[in-house]
Amino acid sequence: MGKGALLLTLILVRSTSLFASGAGASAAAFLKIDPAARPAALGGAFSSYSGDPNLISYNPAGIAWVEEPSASLAHSRYLEDINHEWLVYAQPYKKIGVSAIAVNFLTVGPMDGYDAADTPTDPVTSSDMALNIAHAAYMGFDSNPVFKEIGAGLNLKYIRERLDGDTAAAFAADLGVLVKPRVSGLNIGLAVQNLGSRVKFIDEGYSLPRRAKIGFALKRRLVGIQGFPSTLSGEAVFPHGEDAYLCAGLEQPVDKRVVLRLGWDNRRDIGSPFSFGLGLMLGSLTRRWKDIDLDIDYSYSNYGDLGNVHKFGLTARFGSDSINSGSFGTIYIQ
Repeated sequence: MGKGALLLTLILVRSTSLFASGAGASAAAFLKIDPAARPAALGGAFSSYSGDPNLISYNPAGIAWVEEPSASLAHSRYLEDINHEWLVYAQPYKKIGVSAIAVNFLTVGPMDGYDAADTPTDPVTSSDMALNIAHAAYMGFDSNPVFKEIGAGLNLKYIRERLDGDTAAAFAADLGVLVKPRVSGLNIGLAVQNLGSRVKFIDEGYSLPRRAKIGFALKRRLVGIQGFPSTLSGEAVFPHGEDAYLCAGLEQPVDKRVVLRLGWDNRRDIGSPFSFGLGLMLGSLTRRWKDIDLDIDYSYSNYGDLGNVHKFGLTARFGSDSINSGSFGTIYIQ
């Protein structure tokens, strides 16, 4: 394995990549990397949030609460010329829900190549790509004593991995449910990810990194900042063939335009398990573009002697009026 791919595996996913060998090897390890800056700053504990287009990669049910056409992109650069790009667009429709499309793209620059006898060869490059298409909707319950709203979502993926001249591909699906009970500020999320075909590379097949997760997000005033409640989130994640792990996040606005973020992920055994981040709510920058609201997000993670990872994101919401929240309607239960 090239040094760049090895570092990517060690630093980011702690799992066996497509190009490793042995029983239980999994493909498409890049799907375990947080693609967007906001969730990365929260330690990945994002599956119980709602209304953010980036939820297509965490819990597709959450995009049902996107109220305006929205686009989000992110960029990060890792060691050994590893670049990670993310782009998502979500479009709400009246009465039928919210659809979204996203591209997750990772490239590794020229790295040392080796043949089967471990003899050095010409440098090689590699890339990973996942195309996502999702749809979600939610339903309200007017008089139910337990549930206020319940949403469901489906995300379909085309996954392609390329190492120099060889290519492998697969299809997969994510399923998600998001529940808003009648507890003020509480969301409960459940998602199952990467259910799909095996990836066949040359003569061997590898399974996708399937996982299930359950979590919560609770919006409450936890610190003494008047009018700016915190959001506390936590998740238990159960990867197929690997140990379960926990992650948690805290998001705290300090005024109308600045949000501080802290995350924790107990998978990490290199560097610090904590991550940090910042969100800037810029709003409309000019009169000409008054119907476009912009947010800038940043996250920071430390991997000890292997260095730091900085992720930058930009989210734009188009239109000053809400089209729809993806609701099918309201059920009245007496």
